[in-house]
Amino acid sequence: MNDMATYEDEIRRQWKKIAAIEDGAIQLDIEHPLDWHVRCAGLVEQVPAKSLVIISNTPLEDLRSSKCITTACKERRDGRYAISFTLTDAEQEDIFFTMAADIIAFSQAASAEKRALALVRKRYAAWQRLLDHGHMALMSREAQKGLFAELAFLKETIEHGRAPGEAVEGWVGPEAADQDFIYADGWHEVKATGLASVSVTISSFEQLDCDEEGELIVYRIDHCAPARAGAISLSGMVHAIYDMLMDNTEARLSYEGKLADAGYIDFRDYDAAYFYLAHVDRYRVDSTFPRLRRHSAPVQVLNAKYQLDLATLDAWRK
Repeated sequence: MNDMATYEDEIRRQWKKIAAIEDGAIQLDIEHPLDWHVRCAGLVEQVPAKSLVIISNTPLEDLRSSKCITTACKERRDGRYAISFTLTDAEQEDIFFTMAADIIAFSQAASAEKRALALVRKRYAAWQRLLDHGHMALMSREAQKGLFAELAFLKETIEHGRAPGEAVEGWVGPEAADQDFIYADGWHEVKATGLASVSVTISSFEQLDCDEEGELIVYRIDHCAPARAGAISLSGMVHAIYDMLMDNTEARLSYEGKLADAGYIDFRDYDAAYFYLAHVDRYRVDSTFPRLRRHSAPVQVLNAKYQLDLATLDAWRK
């Protein structure tokens, strides 16, 4: 992953040069398949309106505006297109700069303009989901813990010899698949629970409802102080996997997209919460495993959420 902080510093540096010049624009000094500019798009409530602008040969249309960002795609006199993201709420300035840097970093590795624009669209869509909440919309601590567990499994999968591209491709949880990981040799449902927890929650029929034999993996994870041995932040786990994918551009791009689908944006706040992975329990999910299945439930039951007593699952422990 590119250094997002470097891009953000560049955006802020160039913005200071044009902040007081209406309709002033300046190109960012970065290497990228797209030409990026920051522009002062007039005033919004007496405050200079910040705008991130792409100049491209290809239009990027049908970009939906969010609560605090207005989007536009206009053809210029030279036949090229100006694609703009303009901040309309001055209170969201820090988020806007972070978003701009993140979108640039996310699309930087593309080999051609059209691919880069496709990545811009995908990343902005992820940001829309956050911005429409009117705040940074950080993942909850429990959601962070759940994502941490999935990434821990992904990291272990690569470390144990599965090809990085195959490992990332099989992480299908963020794409709303029934299980978190599906590979040719089996499926895996990953759960995170506390060190002292006596149960684990199954959120739907589908998570364990599969005819093929699979695996339930329970990570015992707790929040901890950064100084604790083995402690790692969610951001640290994210970037540890990036390091493992540095030689595989397609896998890295796929990984970035799946993080976005999972609701993860590389906010600095994710550096602050540390986790300690104490233990992992693996259970064989076969025809005898205790679970609720849709085909055996009354037709009146549309879905189910239930808890498994971990102390009673020793017969299926791997």
